[in-house]
Amino acid sequence: MHIASFHLIGCLAAAMLLDAAIAVAGEGPRPYLRRSNDWYGSDEAKRIADNVLTHQSDLGGWPKNTDTTVPYTGRRDALRPTFDNGATTDELRLLAKVFSATKESRYRNAFEKGLDYILQAQYPNGGWPQSHPPGKGYHRHITFNDQTMVRLMTFVREVARDPSYVFVDQRRRKAAADAFDRGVACILKCQIIVDGKRTAWCAQHDENDFRPRPARSYEPASLSGAESVEIVRLLMTIEKPSPEIVTAVEAAVAWFEQAQLRGIRQVVQPDAQSPTGKNKVVIEDPNAPPLWARFYEIGSNRPLFLDRDGVPRYRLADIGYERRNGYAWLGGWPPERDHRAALRGKNKFLAEAVSLSESRRHNGRTTIFQIKKEKFAMNTLISVLVIAGLLFGGGATVSAAQDALPADALYPIKLLSEDAQLWLNSDPAAEIELLMRQAQTRAQEIAALEEKGIIPPETLTTRAQERIHRALEITAALDITEAPGVLMQIRDRLQTQDRLLSQLQDGTCSDCEPALDQTRDMLREQLRLVEDGLSDPAGFIHRHRSQNGMPTPEATEESTAMPTEEPAAAVEIPAVTPQASCTPAPGGNGQQNGNQGTSQQNGQGQSPSKPENNDKGNGQQNNGRP
Repeated sequence: MHIASFHLIGCLAAAMLLDAAIAVAGEGPRPYLRRSNDWYGSDEAKRIADNVLTHQSDLGGWPKNTDTTVPYTGRRDALRPTFDNGATTDELRLLAKVFSATKESRYRNAFEKGLDYILQAQYPNGGWPQSHPPGKGYHRHITFNDQTMVRLMTFVREVARDPSYVFVDQRRRKAAADAFDRGVACILKCQIIVDGKRTAWCAQHDENDFRPRPARSYEPASLSGAESVEIVRLLMTIEKPSPEIVTAVEAAVAWFEQAQLRGIRQVVQPDAQSPTGKNKVVIEDPNAPPLWARFYEIGSNRPLFLDRDGVPRYRLADIGYERRNGYAWLGGWPPERDHRAALRGKNKFLAEAVSLSESRRHNGRTTIFQIKKEKFAMNTLISVLVIAGLLFGGGATVSAAQDALPADALYPIKLLSEDAQLWLNSDPAAEIELLMRQAQTRAQEIAALEEKGIIPPETLTTRAQERIHRALEITAALDITEAPGVLMQIRDRLQTQDRLLSQLQDGTCSDCEPALDQTRDMLREQLRLVEDGLSDPAGFIHRHRSQNGMPTPEATEESTAMPTEEPAAAVEIPAVTPQASCTPAPGGNGQQNGNQGTSQQNGQGQSPSKPENNDKGNGQQNNGRP
């Protein structure tokens, strides 16, 4: 993986996260969730909250596509609660805030009723339907469409952990925590496996065997680009993720890399013959940023476009005007985002990842178990770097981080990129060069801080020493005929670093002198070891191999000494290639033919299975749900 990959994943985040605004009559409670804490005790807040209460159904949920902050005067039995299109969760968040400020019981009672509605709606396997009771149509399926399940999981985790929900009794908070955990297990089971490889998710999955399932006639069983992004984002917020979660994320990122659409651009052109005077078309443009499709055919990974007749087609131009212009088929627009919140989230996430990568370093003998642990930790680290691009920006961020100094916001990315470069390298000579270059970077950082009058942190010296020590370890594993030449290269690097730091000891920053002395002492000790190695290569190799439990030159093949830790192989992200069949992840019971819901390009293949066609659209676009 290289810088281009970060750029690709950064583009993916912009391309796949569809506009969060939902076409409803007003924004509902969401704008009021950003008010100051004092506001929630005001008369205006209580008036808004009382209006929200009028929309709460007898079951506990709220309807969609309705501004629930204005009074409802209709029939109670006409209210249809749902989780679709953002319904129910924001209403509950507002009620929680108003109750916490006013302590008026009607808000707490309504909140508990709504929370119970969400908890009762969850299937035993961890999935949520689009609405509850689920009925017999496609609404009964486990629903990722329009981020329904991700949104519910985010909410129940808030209830379980956020101090603002301290008023909720412990039984409900524990149930909310359990609901989140079961939701994660369901997500892992739903991830679509094509010929043994995990890929992405469908917009909805079977509530019994987790198969990808169709919804409306133009929403086929498929790999969904838009919904899968939010699933990955959710998984990456989990603290201390399990190996299963890491594997799922890595596989999804690999699929996203393969699924990008390059060389095309979607534009809206004037069209006097069309009903609205304009038309959505795809044109060739080699300089266009990548796009991703809403739906991909399982097996071939080809983008799918459908009319209300349910027949899959492979070009946007091949479907009728109404569906072509009334649905979000391709993504390429950056969403509205809170950049400050994104930066805070990125720094926290990357700081945890740096801690993870630091834990892999060790001294002395290495067991097979430790090697496996380190490989898993670094696999996680590579995923962190990739998903950091997915969530928070692409190659420009990684590139900018290379000039960062300790305490800068981008410095964790700089350290992570260095670790990733080492882990993805398998050539000893190249690894030694990388290690010494990174040690020199620490010396340059010390010099830059000294010029600013900032005392360099001790961690810079420690990290440089670790890099040099590792370079010497690898050198000792080389053939005795190769080691002297490599030691001379290491000596040149160390002398360059020592000269750089000696130039700084001019009294400009007297407080920096102890740190500079410590670093120069470290460099000179490493130089002494190198000079000893040049004068006695065989002794150098013997000492280092013995210290690290490695076979010494005189050891026989039957030696029981611990094997050397070989330079780690690159973490391979497999490409998703056209396949023949797919199954849900382990835990599901059924299998699905990879061509279900699709047709041969020439139109002569087997007819697709007819999806459930409970069409509810009126031609207006609504975040992919017109």
